[in-house]
Amino acid sequence: MARRDAERIAREKHLQATLADFYQAQGEVERIHNEADIAAAPFEASIQDAVRTLDNLGETRAGIAGLTGLSLPRVRECLAETAVDASTGKTPEPEGPASRAPRADGEMVADKAITETTGSES
Repeated sequence: MARRDAERIAREKHLQATLADFYQAQGEVERIHNEADIAAAPFEASIQDAVRTLDNLGETRAGIAGLTGLSLPRVRECLAETAVDASTGKTPEPEGPASRAPRADGEMVADKAITETTGSES
């Protein structure tokens, strides 16, 4: 009986030590991820700005993905995130014409981009 009790106690101590290591590592991973997210925030904003600019220049979402190497869902995410102001929950005023017109590929582009490429107002 004494041997079984000693084995059980040793196992419990080993279990406690393993769980303590696990939770310490998990806490460090969270801390590092949070610091990395904070450090990456300005660069994420630059990526979103660049994607928005490419969109305003008339590039399709697939074209933006091809040019940047971003996935199509990530391109859509960047455009959706820049379309709504997080502080007000409202869509910011566009930098060009307010209306958007459909393109042959089904995407929307600013009227100005269509005017510049076709040379006429639509």
